[in-house]
Amino acid sequence: MKKRFGNIAKTIKVARKQNVTLRARMMLYLISMLLAAVGITVLVFVGCGMFWNEEDRLSWELNNHLDRVCDEVTSDMDEYEGYAYNLSQDIGGIIEDYMSDKGKSIDKLNNSSQGLLELQEQMYGKVYDTYMMAKCNGVYVMLDATANTGIEDAKNSRSGIYIRKGNSAGKVAKNPVLYRGNASLAKENGVELHTRWNPEFDINDMTSVKDGNGDMIWSDKEKLSGTWEDIIQLRTPVTGSDGQFYGICGVDLNSQYFQSKYSVHESQFGTIITVIAPVNDNVIEIDRGMTGDTQGTWLGGTEELEGRKGKKYITYSCENGSYLGVQKELGINGDDGEKWAVGVMVLKSTSMRQIHKKRIMVMIVVALFVAAMILLAFYLSRKFVKPILEGFEDIKDDGKESAQSELRITEIEELKEFVLSRKERKRINELPEKIEEMLVEFKNRTELLTPTEHIILNYYVKDYVLDDIAKEMFISIGTAKKHNTNMNKKLDISTRSQLMVYIELFKRCNRLEDIVYEPT
Repeated sequence: MKKRFGNIAKTIKVARKQNVTLRARMMLYLISMLLAAVGITVLVFVGCGMFWNEEDRLSWELNNHLDRVCDEVTSDMDEYEGYAYNLSQDIGGIIEDYMSDKGKSIDKLNNSSQGLLELQEQMYGKVYDTYMMAKCNGVYVMLDATANTGIEDAKNSRSGIYIRKGNSAGKVAKNPVLYRGNASLAKENGVELHTRWNPEFDINDMTSVKDGNGDMIWSDKEKLSGTWEDIIQLRTPVTGSDGQFYGICGVDLNSQYFQSKYSVHESQFGTIITVIAPVNDNVIEIDRGMTGDTQGTWLGGTEELEGRKGKKYITYSCENGSYLGVQKELGINGDDGEKWAVGVMVLKSTSMRQIHKKRIMVMIVVALFVAAMILLAFYLSRKFVKPILEGFEDIKDDGKESAQSELRITEIEELKEFVLSRKERKRINELPEKIEEMLVEFKNRTELLTPTEHIILNYYVKDYVLDDIAKEMFISIGTAKKHNTNMNKKLDISTRSQLMVYIELFKRCNRLEDIVYEPT
């Protein structure tokens, strides 16, 4: 392993000594500066909330949770209404058949304890079956009749059956207790009496179905008489085939069951809670509805939250504090036709704290990135300038290596080579005085040549031989030899080799133009 790291270090060292072009260095420098500028722009946008907007993420989180909860609540409510509707149809049929057999109307059952008991006995099976199938806390049937009209407050007393779960904590108990109804029913069906049992209903706050338009409605949250339970009831009219009103039936849900079913949802913005309540003029009246688990919040279920709709969510406020949330209308009716809504919300102070925390974290990360890019640009600028200065020092020192930089610049190395080559050529051009005189004398002798002889000299400069020269000039070899002999005499040479020595000297001195003939 140690050897492997040593090899990697050597490779990096060799790579660092390789030549790097000015263009590559400049590109790295510009890229680092560009990234720093982009980082500064992002930093400003994040600080202004124009980029990385956590409010949008909160809105998405709330709406996503609302869709899930609303689907679940709607499904549950539809199921409850389905059970209540079927129960009302079954009970309506039982009462109508009983009335037909006895030749009585519902009002004739008043003061008939035996008749009401017989009717309750026939209805009990349907009520019990509904209780066992529906995921609720209680099922009831209240008849529009009382066993004794002579008792005090008899006008608010009604006969019927109300069975509820035996223990309100936890899940719905499958072994019910009799909360309202004839005590004989409990004995006959092997169920216990509720600790707050009464033989008949008190119809206070339960008259809206009879006095209304005949639709099933959900009641406001109310205290179940004689208990500590808060409940909402689904109230459905029970009628005969001729439309005669027999009473009401339905199911109930208590607050503990609702809280256990709709627990808090932990999100990155805090605890999201669920509420179901009537809505009036932008006020969600959770004191009349139900709340899910409110653990970790100050919400007590007795508030009226006034909503102020914004672009992304609704701000709910009351004297205890504020929430951020969203809501959606439910397709159910409340008292007097009021509309209900399901809402999900999170404590504003908690969510804002998380939003600001996230924003600060993002800004810190971006700021560190910007600082890193600026430091990189500064580092690259130093690495960019230092090798250039060292290269110029080398050039001034005639190529003697100064303190060698780890990173070489290709263009500087090429410049050094070019300058050195120019100096070398200059030294070559600075010929000894005798050679200079010899070249000048040779140049002067070329001026004695005829145009034809000068052309032959030009071909020799191009490294032609005499046979090729004759062909190029379209003359015979003999004529070419004659002109060549005359040229040699004038140039004071006797062989081609001597001529080529002079030509090579002129080439090395970059002075061929002195002897090359340019015809006019």
